[in-house]
Amino acid sequence: MIGSLRPHQKIMFISDYPGVDRNPVRSTKGFIKNKSDKRYKIIYENISPEVLKVINNYTNSEYIDLSEFKNFFEDAPFYKDTLMYYDKSHLNKFGSIKYSEYLGIKIVDAIKKAIR
Repeated sequence: MIGSLRPHQKIMFISDYPGVDRNPVRSTKGFIKNKSDKRYKIIYENISPEVLKVINNYTNSEYIDLSEFKNFFEDAPFYKDTLMYYDKSHLNKFGSIKYSEYLGIKIVDAIKKAIR
């Protein structure tokens, strides 16, 4: 697909945000963090080195790694003590809104850098 792009076309690949090791809705039985909640393991899915090599071989393709913004997920699946995941790999509406507020200009800057 990348090889079939015209010279003026660009393609960006954006990594996924991290997941957690278990379904927080089932584990917490609520949406507010309490003292008895055990720590969750935050899971980052790394891009395959082979795929990254293909992306990097083309000047009109770019990879944006959202794991650069790890601070937001330090207390995943919670954000300021409120559950932000729908299940172990999907943000709920609250999480999506807060993540977009957090990324804000950071993602815009990353995209601008990628398309230069």
